[in-house]
Amino acid sequence: MARVIYLLRNGDLYRIGHTDDIEKVKKKLKPDEIIKTVETTEPFSVEARLIAKYKTCRIPETVYFRLNTQQVNECINQMNTNINQPVSLKEEVGIGFKGALILGLTSTLVSILFKANLAHATSIGFGLSSIPMWVLFLTGSFGGYDAEDVPAFSTWSNRFKGLLFASSFVSIAYTLESVNRLIK
Repeated sequence: MARVIYLLRNGDLYRIGHTDDIEKVKKKLKPDEIIKTVETTEPFSVEARLIAKYKTCRIPETVYFRLNTQQVNECINQMNTNINQPVSLKEEVGIGFKGALILGLTSTLVSILFKANLAHATSIGFGLSSIPMWVLFLTGSFGGYDAEDVPAFSTWSNRFKGLLFASSFVSIAYTLESVNRLIK
C-alpha cells in the first residue's frame, strides 16, 4: 500500500514521518511548512533510513530533528531519488543470504587452500556462513534501522528467518564435521 513520506518544518525543528493521509498530519501538527512529500510503497524503510541518517540531530525523546540547510537539502534529495531507495525490510533476508553464500564459499575455498579435506572445509564454510544469519537474527536487519524507528514486530519475521537459516547452517556444519571425524 502506497503511503506518503514527509519532511515538515515547525520553527527551527524538522520532522520526518509517513502517513496515509497528509491532510490529517497538517491538521494535527500544524506545520509552518511541508517541505517535501513523496509517495512510496516502502514507507517504513524509507522513514527509518532517513531517521537513522540524521539520528545525531534528533531532539532526545522526540520525533523532531534540528537540521541545518545542507541536511535539509540532502534529505530532500534522498526523498527525490528512486535510485537510492533503501531496500525493504523483507529484502534484508536476501542480503543476509547472499552474504552467507559469499562468506561460506570463500571460507571453504580458503580452507581447501590450507589443505583441509573437503568435508572439513565445507563444514567450516557452513559454520562461517551462519554469521550473517545470526546477525540478522539479533538485529532484524542490515540496513541500520533503529528498533524504535520501525513498527513493533516488523523485524520479527526477518529474525525468525535468520534464526532458521543460521541454525540450519550450524547443523549442516556439525553434521559434516561429524562425518569428517568418522572418516578419519
